Amino acid sequence: YGWSPYRAVVAEGHKFILAPRPELYDLDADPGETTNLYDQQPERAQRMLEHVADRMERDHSAANLALDQATIDKLRSLGYVAGGGASSTGPLPDAKDMLWAIDAFDQARDRLLEKDVDGAGARLDQVLAQDPKNRFARRMKSWVLIQQGRGKEAEELCRAILREEPDAADIGATERRLTEAVLLQGDARRARDMTEQLLDGDSAQEGDASTIELLTLAIRTRAADGDLSGAKSALDQARRLDPKRIEPIVAYGNALERALRWSEAGEFYRKEMERFGNHIELLAGLASVDLHEGRGQEAANRATAVVQADPTHAKGNYVLGNVLVLSGKPGQAVGNFVQAAKTEPGNPEYQARLGNHCLAGQNFPKAVEHLSRAIDLGRNDATTRAALGMAQAALGDRQIAKKNLQAALDQSPPEPLRKQILDALMTIAEAGSTGTGAGR
Repeated sequence: YGWSPYRAVVAEGHKFILAPRPELYDLDADPGETTNLYDQQPERAQRMLEHVADRMERDHSAANLALDQATIDKLRSLGYVAGGGASSTGPLPDAKDMLWAIDAFDQARDRLLEKDVDGAGARLDQVLAQDPKNRFARRMKSWVLIQQGRGKEAEELCRAILREEPDAADIGATERRLTEAVLLQGDARRARDMTEQLLDGDSAQEGDASTIELLTLAIRTRAADGDLSGAKSALDQARRLDPKRIEPIVAYGNALERALRWSEAGEFYRKEMERFGNHIELLAGLASVDLHEGRGQEAANRATAVVQADPTHAKGNYVLGNVLVLSGKPGQAVGNFVQAAKTEPGNPEYQARLGNHCLAGQNFPKAVEHLSRAIDLGRNDATTRAALGMAQAALGDRQIAKKNLQAALDQSPPEPLRKQILDALMTIAEAGSTGTGAGR
């Protein structure tokens, strides 16, 4: 967790704990260790401090301890602590003061298990507000930011971690996360270059998990850069290293879907199912293909199987929600769209779909929330802009609604949408001239 380590020694019937606030207990008179005698028995504390210092000297760990000034002076008098004693980054927190953070970490993990990424991020923010340099919280937060689609913030945090902890054992994971953050911001070429550099410098053994993760990232960055052939090469390499890993398979299938190569994606998923069976990710991929190729019943059957196996599955819920809408049951679809956006809050497609569904159901505040988030995540098409403008107009936010509707119109939308936009702009103009509405 990045907190100050404790050192303890038992001797003379007493227990001494070296910590930012040292402790000394009489184990015979106080077996429950309730009365700290450190200030009352300075000579005994000094003797036991020397025992601890001897141990510390043997394993060279003093540099990481965050001690109070009196203890630093005592250790320095023993010739153990050099210079200013404390780390240049300041003293590490005392673990006793951070017990509340353990609960926050547990809550964050629980939220992630529930696929509540935003909830996990809120718990981590509580820790970082009190302990901004907490190693565990910062790493977990960088992952959460990526899941939320907040690429710029994730990049800044990853760069700070790499800058401040260049010798950390998990530097490779942070470098991969940094690359994902760059990819999220739409800079596919830079993300690809970063991935290739990591691959060139990778010294992992054949089949090592980090190598497979790098190759999975290479599939994504190469595909985003328009190189599906290169993505396929990375997939083939990952298969040779570890044919049982599903992550590279899913990454390549998603790449085919994003390239709108639905027939090829369907063939790919079916072939992989011969090897992996009815794996939930492959079923979800096939359901998505069925939906886009107009096979509603097949899409419904597969998506239902996915959601029954994992009620929080994003793609399964997204496909099932769309099938329900197409079947004339939009009221039943809202829960599926909400779950998809909750599980993958950084997916602009899921945010936009939920926003449009809220607009159709006249839940205008929620429509504005999710459509705005979709645009922030990079979905800046005419349909999403127009939907946001219409929701804002319904709430009386005429000026900002007009701005978004005009931005949609500037993209030369197809005629049906263009007419809707013009009608909405006319309604706003009429409301302004008659003084009706909020007029904001």
